Amino acid sequence: MTSASLDQVSAWYPEKRHSLFTYYFLKGMQGESDQNKDGKITVGELSEYLKEHVPYMARRLKGLEQQPVVMGNPGGVLAVLKH
Repeated sequence: MTSASLDQVSAWYPEKRHSLFTYYFLKGMQGESDQNKDGKITVGELSEYLKEHVPYMARRLKGLEQQPVVMGNPGGVLAVLKH
């Protein structure tokens, strides 16, 4: 995983005190990216979550293009959530 493509700059999210990528990565790993609500975060789910939120906020906050890059088996489980 990388926060942006090779020719892009990663944006900072001042009010959250993280980079945009880090902020949404952490939110995704906390369960926001669990699209099917099965209690597991997959590579594919996190990738879709990041690609939905990071580019939008980069344009909105900074006027930048920032597209996270996620590689790996989309069905691979990154985390199992505890309730």
